[in-house]
Amino acid sequence: MKGKTLINYSSLISDSMYYIVREALRIVENHGLSGNHHFYITCQTNYAGVEIPIKLKTLYPEEITIVIQHDFRNLTVFEDYFQIELSFGGKYSKLVIPFKAIISFADPSEMFLLEFNQETSDNEVQEHADHDSSISLKENHTINNIISLDQLRKSKK
Repeated sequence: MKGKTLINYSSLISDSMYYIVREALRIVENHGLSGNHHFYITCQTNYAGVEIPIKLKTLYPEEITIVIQHDFRNLTVFEDYFQIELSFGGKYSKLVIPFKAIISFADPSEMFLLEFNQETSDNEVQEHADHDSSISLKENHTINNIISLDQLRKSKK
């Protein structure tokens, strides 16, 4: 029988994943994009605090994927959200996206992908913690910088 735990690992993992997204965006905010870096960010359009033009909200009532690559302006990163101006049909529009609205974050140049579990109730939070992986990779892609605990233990011997 599972009871409540003092350490909510699912929440800790989720917070650390949002930290990664926030810091990646802060690097771009301060230094711009370099090399082949570009981001695909999918978010819930109906999440509290999301601000997007009504035309986009009509086209994408549940979720939207934005691309941060060549054509963006005024990226500003805050603790709980970021705002950016992106071009849609040749016209720049301001978007405000809370980090908790993010469904996935990818940097294809690094074959890096984070997928977030959207949690809405305590029961669903526990189900996500019990059944879902918080970090996943696209099929047939690998990340070379993941070290398992077993590898770490072997290297210390």
